[in-house]
Amino acid sequence: MQQVKNNQQTDETEEPLGHRLLESRIERCASIIESLIELPVRPRLPHIPQHFVITGIGSSEAHARFFVNLINEYSTATAHFAPISSFLNSAKIEYKQSTLVVISQGICPNAMLPLNQSHEFEHTVLFTAVTETGAIESGSKDKIRILKKLYAENQTIINFPIEHEDNLLLRVIGPIAGYLAIIQFINLHWPDAIPSCPYKDLLNAIHQAKEKVPPSLIEEFPKDIKSGSILLAQSPLSQYIHNLSSKFIEGLFVSQPHIIDYLSFAHGPFQQWTVNPIPVIIFDSGTSTENILYEQITPLLKVTESSVWRIISDLPPPWSILEFEAIINQFILQVIKNTNINLRNWPGKDQDKSLYNIQDPIY
Repeated sequence: MQQVKNNQQTDETEEPLGHRLLESRIERCASIIESLIELPVRPRLPHIPQHFVITGIGSSEAHARFFVNLINEYSTATAHFAPISSFLNSAKIEYKQSTLVVISQGICPNAMLPLNQSHEFEHTVLFTAVTETGAIESGSKDKIRILKKLYAENQTIINFPIEHEDNLLLRVIGPIAGYLAIIQFINLHWPDAIPSCPYKDLLNAIHQAKEKVPPSLIEEFPKDIKSGSILLAQSPLSQYIHNLSSKFIEGLFVSQPHIIDYLSFAHGPFQQWTVNPIPVIIFDSGTSTENILYEQITPLLKVTESSVWRIISDLPPPWSILEFEAIINQFILQVIKNTNINLRNWPGKDQDKSLYNIQDPIY
């Protein structure tokens, strides 16, 4: 352990801004996905639930919303998203027949809120990168306690990479691996429910993500975001691209982009941004519906005089979110390098404990 600690200190001294650390993690994403393909998630539930209550915070909120969408779209069960703050009070009676799913890469203190109430649900599933061994090595008593509690209750724990993605606020491996782990989990319990995607295509998309970042996006977008920006997509993608939006505040420390559904654009946003244009990034998978919507929205975007970039995934939904993650990772990295952002000492570091450390219900 001492050797690891010394290596981290040396790394921070030699590379104080964290750019190379972020770049190396982005480079690892393809191999991490390949490892998940070779050894997919295996823990099975004791029985198929009728309903899921799903929660997550930070980058894991996007995972939770993704899980909700896939369950409702592709399984025989139903699901709804519950914000972490809804667990500040004890579990509602109607939840007691539901399976709780908590997604937290590092089991942050806030994730303890629902996990401390696992006994209130029919069953609990924890998606995390934390292992008992890792928790013991890090000396985290809270993580050791919660894992022992869940194992003692015969709850389900599903591990996805990577366990130690700290030292930077922005995470890139855990988010992209979490999406694949969720797809594998659902296909394990509802075989072949989610349309397949050749793993070769998935890996190629991640390897080639840098090539799909428009050069003008890197050059022009940072100059134009003082008043905000828009991430535009069609449902269901618009329901779970929250982590793409979070990368802007966690990596660039700029205002979080508004996530707008195609049809919602005409109901207020168009009118507002006609007066104050802001840059727009469109995410789609090039489906026939999305092509029609893009043709319909193009005249409106011209009226606003906004800068517009359209990023099309080569992967079918819901797999496309993995490619979009990889593309935006590459975009954020290039902007960070160009603007010399300090990733290691982010604004407000270590000043968030009053909220971040809340982990027990408030009655």
